[in-house]
Amino acid sequence: MNFIVDNIRRRDANMTDFHNTFHVRLKDYWDNITGFDVVAFDKKVIMPKPNESTRDAIERRYGSAAVKIIRRLIG
Repeated sequence: MNFIVDNIRRRDANMTDFHNTFHVRLKDYWDNITGFDVVAFDKKVIMPKPNESTRDAIERRYGSAAVKIIRRLIG
């Protein structure tokens, strides 16, 4: 059960930065049990170029601070 509480705390701590950076709601890509759905976020928001990693696409479009937000969300 503690992992759920930890997931919720991680979500809440990053919600504002996520929205201000990516201009979408974090709750649309969040599950309290599994956490951040990076696959859905990648497909709907990031949409990297062919042969480009999600990380590289985020850095290219949003900068290194955005990469740090995603890393915090992934845990």
